[in-house]
Amino acid sequence: RGSTWQWNCFDGSCALIFCAEILANFTRAIVLDAGLPPKEESGSESGRIVATQEVCKICHRVRLPRSHHCRSCGRCVLRMDHHCMFTNNCVGLANYRYFLVLAFYSIMYSAWMFFKVRPLIPFESNGSFVTWTFYLAFFVFLALGALASFHAYLVLTNQTTIEFLQRRREAGRSGRWPPNQYDVGFAKNFREVFGPLDKLWHVLLVDAIVSTETKKFQA
Repeated sequence: RGSTWQWNCFDGSCALIFCAEILANFTRAIVLDAGLPPKEESGSESGRIVATQEVCKICHRVRLPRSHHCRSCGRCVLRMDHHCMFTNNCVGLANYRYFLVLAFYSIMYSAWMFFKVRPLIPFESNGSFVTWTFYLAFFVFLALGALASFHAYLVLTNQTTIEFLQRRREAGRSGRWPPNQYDVGFAKNFREVFGPLDKLWHVLLVDAIVSTETKKFQA
């Protein structure tokens, strides 16, 4: 009886942690600006700087390396990866890690739900809430697992989705993949997104909940 109570407390704690992290990181991915390049400005000092940079003809922002114009947002985004329809926001320099942590905890939660519900399936009829939960958790796990695997590859090779697709198109035309100038090795690539390894626990557990960062990387 005591072990059952402890196990139920553990299950409840896991569910609360998963839900809190999913909600916190989902909120961060929605409200945090992905990264806004500086505006084109006139004047002697800024004019000399902008003259050496490409300027977006649509939003008139400086086209810094790895930035791209998002048609949905109507502006350029620093280190743009893609525009996410689920967050209605671009995924870029400032919120990419929250997007990845959101995917991580969603996978963990769907796997947890799958194994919790699975023993109940033989006692449930087809079309019941438990049966639907079982299949939903399974397909969410597969879909997000594939997405997370792709982004894990992008993180470790220091690419964005846009850059990967551009390199793939170039490989289709020339027959060979062009070199990736941003790849500095797995460890350094990983740290560019998540920071030092000894601080990874903070990113995974408390960063999205306690951080007050809302305007970083904006100009």
